Amino acid sequence: FPVTIEYRNKEYMSTYNINITRGFSYKVRVTLVGKDPETDVEFPYDLTNRTVTAQAKPSVNSCKVYDFDVEIVDEVGGVVDLIMGVSTTETIEESKLVYDVRITDSTDPEFAYRPLNGTITVDSPVTTE
Repeated sequence: FPVTIEYRNKEYMSTYNINITRGFSYKVRVTLVGKDPETDVEFPYDLTNRTVTAQAKPSVNSCKVYDFDVEIVDEVGGVVDLIMGVSTTETIEESKLVYDVRITDSTDPEFAYRPLNGTITVDSPVTTE
């Protein structure tokens, strides 16, 4: 079932640690929420013209990359699903990974930020059939 993560500050990155079982699909729903610094009023983070990507690696400097599929569920509401399918999770050899989420803007090549990062613990299933 999806877990909802609310990212509440454009200035700082949030941390969310994930547990994945090798050979099983994984999905988490992320809701991005901004906050007006002058009024403290929260608002949905609009993803119009934005691209959201997410990757996991054994370490930050590793060349080996596991990609999440990212589905924008509600562009104006700032809701995305991060998905790692069976075909990806069954190839993970490591027991620990690091990951992050990156957002870029198609209208502004200078715009990029990472709202979310964390570690992934990868478990192997006991029952295989």
